Amino acid sequence: MKNLKSTILLALINLLLVEIKAQNVGIGTNSPHPTAKLEILTNDSGLLIPRLTTTERDAIVSPADALMIFNLTTRCLEIYNANTNAWVSIGCIDCQLPGNFVATAATGTTSSSFTANWTSSYGSTSYILEVATDAGFTNYVTGFNNLNVGFVTSFNVTGLSCGQTYYYRVKGTNACGTTPVTNVISVTLTASGKVFFNYVSNTYQTWTVPSCVNTITIKAWGAGGGGGGYDYCLGSGVGGHGGGGAYTTTSISVNPGDVLRIYVGQRGERGVDQSTGTGAGAGGWGYGSGANGGNPGSSGFSGPGGGGGGSSAVLNFTTSTLLCVAAGGGGGGGGGHESPCAGGHGGGGGQNGVTSSGTGGVTGGAPNENGTAGGNRYGDGGGGGGGGGGYTNGGTGGGAATCDCGGGGGAGGNSYVMLPGTITNGTAPLPGNSTDPDLCTGCASGGNGGTSSSNSQNGGHGLVVIEY
Repeated sequence: MKNLKSTILLALINLLLVEIKAQNVGIGTNSPHPTAKLEILTNDSGLLIPRLTTTERDAIVSPADALMIFNLTTRCLEIYNANTNAWVSIGCIDCQLPGNFVATAATGTTSSSFTANWTSSYGSTSYILEVATDAGFTNYVTGFNNLNVGFVTSFNVTGLSCGQTYYYRVKGTNACGTTPVTNVISVTLTASGKVFFNYVSNTYQTWTVPSCVNTITIKAWGAGGGGGGYDYCLGSGVGGHGGGGAYTTTSISVNPGDVLRIYVGQRGERGVDQSTGTGAGAGGWGYGSGANGGNPGSSGFSGPGGGGGGSSAVLNFTTSTLLCVAAGGGGGGGGGHESPCAGGHGGGGGQNGVTSSGTGGVTGGAPNENGTAGGNRYGDGGGGGGGGGGYTNGGTGGGAATCDCGGGGGAGGNSYVMLPGTITNGTAPLPGNSTDPDLCTGCASGGNGGTSSSNSQNGGHGLVVIEY
């Protein structure tokens, strides 16, 4: 009989358990809310969830996402966040911990530093920054293991290595305790920048490729030629414009530590207005130098020719490799005293000089990188413009007419670029690629020729820009 009673009791318990599993359960109520698996209704007691010390909590193996406990050590209600593998405090009995917050993307990245950023945490009085070379934070950057950075939301991390990937995370803290770590942000340091080289006193400049830089882009402009001088000839003895420098660009592979030599072409000087027998513009220095303009005739006031601009170039001195040459523009021809009076314009880098009464120069006519001088005139005619400097051939100087007429413009030199790259010739007086935002005002432009109302002008110095 006793065994029969036990069997009946066990069957009733099983039926009850099945019934409980099949429906919502109410404690203190016969009609639990349909959206709640368990509803407890009472007016004289509460719910007591598991209470663990921090040590006991940390002994839980693979806690479930959203597992909840009351921490007896911190006296805080905590819930487990499986996404960050951390216990998050929901609230504390004795003290309010800082609120949750997140780390955000790094800014201000250089080859050796970056700025770590994060949002603000309500209730925090300071923040703790951690930086490591691995996502697991087993290899901390020296000084950044639990570094208290104060009450800020960004911090500049310096003294780092180019090419290395770094990881950072943050914790908020106050008198009540410290929050779990935020999400992890990664940042890889690379070198980047832009260096401008302007003309400096007839000498090349040097630049060393920074660490972890393997590709650079070069933009180079040759110098502009000087404008031809004015001669009063019934208001039309104007000088020719100097030619603008050529433009070259290329993106090439380099090695950190390579030493580059940068040649920035010097401008061609203007032919002096209303001169007698003298006043020709001087040619500019460069990888290939521009030549002097021709003098006007000595028997009256005539216009001298402008000087040719020097070429700009970049050479990898470490590997003895020429990377690019941007030719200089030719000088403008001087105005003459008899019709046709106007001097010919100088050719832009890579272009022929314009023929006036004097013969215009021919591009690359010289057997070397330097331009040839413009022709002199011994009557009242204008002098020819000087040829621009180039790569293997400088421009030929403009000739002076046998009459007392305007001189011819000097030609621009020839250019070179290592492939892949492009060359854009100049015109008179505009340089190649004249709308580039990196080109400074007046740089590489040909000088305007003189007129009755304005003096002739010098050309513009060349320019080299290296971006990495």
